[in-house]
Amino acid sequence: MVDDSCKQHILNHSEWLENGSFPSQSHVNLDKNTEYFERNHRLMKDQSIRFLSDAVGFLAGVNGMMTSATLSKILIVDDQPEQLDVLTEHLKQDYDVMTTTEPEQARKLAHLSPPPDLILLDVMMPQLSGYDLCIEFRQDDLTKDIPIIFLTGLREASEEAKGFQIGGNDYIVKPADPTVLKARIQNHLIIKKLLNQQAQVKKTLAQTNQQLQAVLNAVPGMVSWVNRDLTYLGCNQALAEAYQLHPTDFIGCQVGFKNEIFNFREFLESFFASDKTVAAQEVIIESQGTQSPYYVAAQKYDNGNAAVCVGINVTEQKEAQAALQQSETRFRNLVEHINDWVWEMDLDSQFIYLSPKVQDITGYTINDLLGKDLTDLMSADEGIRFTTILSYFIRSHQPFTQIEVNCCHKTGRSLTLEISGSPVLNPDSSFGGYRGIARDITERKQAELDIRKAFTQEKELSELKTRFISMASHEFRTPLTTIMASAESLERYRHKFSDEKQAIILKRIQDSVGYITTLLSDVLTAGKAEAGKFTCQPQMINLRKFCLNLVEEMHIIQSGSVTPIEFECIGDRFEGEADEKLLNHILINLLSNAVKYSPEQTPVKFSLTVDSGTAIFKVSDEGIGISEEDQRHLFEPFHRGNNVGNISGTGLGLMIAKQAVMAHQGKIACSSELGHGTTFVVNLPFMKERSTHD
Repeated sequence: MVDDSCKQHILNHSEWLENGSFPSQSHVNLDKNTEYFERNHRLMKDQSIRFLSDAVGFLAGVNGMMTSATLSKILIVDDQPEQLDVLTEHLKQDYDVMTTTEPEQARKLAHLSPPPDLILLDVMMPQLSGYDLCIEFRQDDLTKDIPIIFLTGLREASEEAKGFQIGGNDYIVKPADPTVLKARIQNHLIIKKLLNQQAQVKKTLAQTNQQLQAVLNAVPGMVSWVNRDLTYLGCNQALAEAYQLHPTDFIGCQVGFKNEIFNFREFLESFFASDKTVAAQEVIIESQGTQSPYYVAAQKYDNGNAAVCVGINVTEQKEAQAALQQSETRFRNLVEHINDWVWEMDLDSQFIYLSPKVQDITGYTINDLLGKDLTDLMSADEGIRFTTILSYFIRSHQPFTQIEVNCCHKTGRSLTLEISGSPVLNPDSSFGGYRGIARDITERKQAELDIRKAFTQEKELSELKTRFISMASHEFRTPLTTIMASAESLERYRHKFSDEKQAIILKRIQDSVGYITTLLSDVLTAGKAEAGKFTCQPQMINLRKFCLNLVEEMHIIQSGSVTPIEFECIGDRFEGEADEKLLNHILINLLSNAVKYSPEQTPVKFSLTVDSGTAIFKVSDEGIGISEEDQRHLFEPFHRGNNVGNISGTGLGLMIAKQAVMAHQGKIACSSELGHGTTFVVNLPFMKERSTHD
């Protein structure tokens, strides 16, 4: 149970506080309507007293922990059934006993809901030792806090020490005396229950603190709590900010230490001297050189030795009473508290009235925008567009509806408003301006944009699937057909084929399998690239040697007529840092494409230039070229040019190459013309020396 001293501790000390203060309170918002101003002084007093009674009474409602009348559940794990029977007989009257001889069944029983309150665990078991099972339980979040008592015939001190080291709570040597066993079980259950209760109490206190903090956040004004000697025990953020201080600056200071209150001190002295538990009075408070009337309500606590006070600024109430009738006449046909922002502008399109919702929508206060134009919230171009539209309606004195404008929130974020307005006529029927509403449709516009984006992505995904299916059906069919035909030939006519002929057929099968493997590797690599899993891990490399090896490799893997690759190096130093794997992805794909789409025996030109920390690779061919339309989709997965004909390919190579370039923080560019070849240029950062600080 949370007793009176604990409740008082919560009232007086730091568990209410966050960084030494109550959460900041919102400013008082006095609605300018007839009902509010007809409330008399007595009604305000009653409501303030009731609020304080409820807040203090809330502390008395914290209840203690509930105890369970159900039996504690004990799981016994032992490979000897007769031992389980004996233990069950001793414990069944006081506990809900579960038994098993199997470790796997023990795992399942330990994961029941609710789980066992305690586990009796044999050490020597044939399938899995009790030590190992204990380790499993301690590593499992669902069972790690269950008390475990080892019950074993092992008497050595080293075994007992091991049991405690791996997480056991107790160690009993068989045969166990029933009375001692029950006593130890009860001790561990009590400890577990106390720990559970402690955790629940902490949770309850945390929830209580949050609730109390929420109560303070709801207070519409300044809050302070004061000792009988008129020293501050604390205050909320609103009161501290009124004097440009921190709440902790008030603690221990006398009321009036900032000359902030004219007759608040006298009010408190009279209150503490009386037998009253609650009181209320209007006082004058000076803040930053300005005197303002506040309605203050106070309630005692801590046996009358302290009081909590709430002060509400009533300046706006007094000033607004004079303007109330005019406000009601002007806006009788409008609702003050709708989600839309209500406005009125004069002949110069400047705001002369704004509803409170304007601050929620734009971030600006009413005073910030009075006398301003709506275009002050817009960019220059948007302001010209809106002014042009509005001028048309002003000339004809016509209403307008649902004009969409883009504005800027006070925080800088973009805001889309939907503006509607009706003309205002003066008593002499002359045109006096416009009155209307502004609706925040930012979320709706974003939702529309998201829907269009999702539709586009869905369409692109559908096209991607179609291209993949087309590629797969085309590229896999030929090698699979070759494999099947070759296998059938060997199966039927192997006895007729010479060894040389059989070797040729096997080579054909191997080539087809290799081609399929390459296709699958490309698809997997493309998936990795598309997921952004390419990472650049630069190491020292000699680019010239790397490129020469690459050219030699390309010559070796070509079948039939070899397309020569002419390699040229420009620069005087080619050693530096680069990611060899990424570089291989880039250049193999570019060179393979150049060879594939070039006429036989027509050389492919490949150059390397290293200059000013940049490695520039250039691959040029005199092949079929790429159309302008295809160049726009050049790096999309599975996209192939319309002019490739029967030349095999997956449409993944250039996508992989570009992702590898981006992972290397480089750039790739293409220039091509149908029938006149293609040139790719890749620029990669290339550090010639490692930093001495690496």
